[in-house]
Amino acid sequence: MNSPRGDRLLHRRQGARAYARARLQRPDGNPTTLEAFKGKTLLVNIWATWCVPCRSEMPALDRLQKAAGSDKFEVLAINVDTTRLERPKAFLEEIGVRNLKFYADPRAIFSSICGRAAS
Repeated sequence: MNSPRGDRLLHRRQGARAYARARLQRPDGNPTTLEAFKGKTLLVNIWATWCVPCRSEMPALDRLQKAAGSDKFEVLAINVDTTRLERPKAFLEEIGVRNLKFYADPRAIFSSICGRAAS
């Protein structure tokens, strides 16, 4: 692939592999990666407490997880807050989210997907 488009596609593939290996914190606090979900269809949502649209998105994703979550499908909501790490769980409780598992990326590796720095 010796074209600008080909270079971008290659870069995206390499980036996807890097994200698949990036470490997350599971709900129990232990590390995991996206590779651990191999064979499962994921809807990956990157969110933060400072994200205004997340206030309405997260309850909708919670309802989707309740309706369709299974051993073959999961809504994987990854929090990218890097400070005050107690706030994300309180945020979810405040907006009534009960069915999403809490995954965290306190190093905000995944925030680059959104093109923004986490705070």
